[in-house]
Amino acid sequence: MTTIGPLPFVRVVLLDFNGGRTIVEAVEAVTKTEWPADRLEIVCVDNGSTDGSLEEIEERFPAVVVIRNGRNLGFPGNNVAMTDLEGVDYVALVNSDALVRPTWLTPLVERAESDPGIGSVCPKILLADRFVELPIALKGLEGRSTNAAVLRGVSVNGENVFSRSHVANGGGRSSDRAGIFEWISDGSVLRVPASSDATQISTVEVEVEVESFENCEFSLDV
Repeated sequence: MTTIGPLPFVRVVLLDFNGGRTIVEAVEAVTKTEWPADRLEIVCVDNGSTDGSLEEIEERFPAVVVIRNGRNLGFPGNNVAMTDLEGVDYVALVNSDALVRPTWLTPLVERAESDPGIGSVCPKILLADRFVELPIALKGLEGRSTNAAVLRGVSVNGENVFSRSHVANGGGRSSDRAGIFEWISDGSVLRVPASSDATQISTVEVEVEVESFENCEFSLDV
């Protein structure tokens, strides 16, 4: 980027609600952003976390500004980090389960600066791992056909991989007082992270933690 004078001042905002290791890793990735430190502000907005994630962020990243909402305001909780934008040229919202590369910010600012008519920009977002797809079946449901259950945990060979797993044909990721979960239905597909080298994929043991809202039979099609 060729500029005259200082680079734009960017405020990066991440939202936490019992995000556990996921939000800590997301914040850590942002702290490695290649951008002048005096032109970058990282803000973590907390929606009343009780899992210790906020305390870990404060301890490990003292330069990160923390805003405590005191209660779960949902995604709009981000807005409290944008009530005062004096001196801020751009605000970047980074999902709590996203891992940015150190060079992520420069092309976004360059594109925004290229045309005054541009109001927002977005990068290409890629899945971090190669995945093994496991179709989900929920049988015996008599009531709700969608969002009939929630997925709260995934482990492969004893390793917690929930933050890196993905649910296709589901209702999205959300959270409650117990933590982060994924909505699932009959026909959803659980994508479990696997080795990027196909030759290394062998027999693995997958464990999942599921809560259903109705009596049903849950199965993964291997």
